[in-house]
Amino acid sequence: MGIFSSYQSRVEKNVDSLISMLELQYNTVSSVTFTYAGRFGNVISIKNRHDRISYLAYSKARELNGLVGQQTALIIARFEKPETVNDKAKAVGRRTLKSVSERALAAKKSLGKNSARWQAKR
Repeated sequence: MGIFSSYQSRVEKNVDSLISMLELQYNTVSSVTFTYAGRFGNVISIKNRHDRISYLAYSKARELNGLVGQQTALIIARFEKPETVNDKAKAVGRRTLKSVSERALAAKKSLGKNSARWQAKR
């Protein structure tokens, strides 16, 4: 997975979580509003219609987010070359080399400390 497709998927997930958060806050505020309005009259049918329309609006927003994400992924796929087996092997090799060099440096430092302690005891 390339850099741009990674960014695109993160943006799509963030937009989806934003839609969910907005839906939750909006439903909370609207339920309080309908609770207060219910004191003055019967608003059940209006509340039911409002809930259906808000559910439809948020589901369409999620659907639109998915469609935009799919189209963006198609556009990105045209410009990003797919990762080959050779590229994956090189990436694994770089990670392994980095890990081994970090371990070797840590071992060298610990040996240096132990050597100094050993010489101090003599």
